[in-house]
Amino acid sequence: MKKTSDRAAYALLLQDYTKTQLAGFLGISKQAITRWKAVPLRYVRPLSEKTGIPKADLLPSEFA
Repeated sequence: MKKTSDRAAYALLLQDYTKTQLAGFLGISKQAITRWKAVPLRYVRPLSEKTGIPKADLLPSEFA
């Protein structure tokens, strides 16, 4: 199994969801999402719950 980087995992997330959608899920601004290079640890759980994407797929360095 190929290990995915945190940046690549974030890029995959953006293929399925817009920054506006992610901001809405989290109650933060779209501009805050624009500054991300990867999903911040504090947002992994709520994003996983809203999208159904496993935490290990959102932030592999912490959960794989």
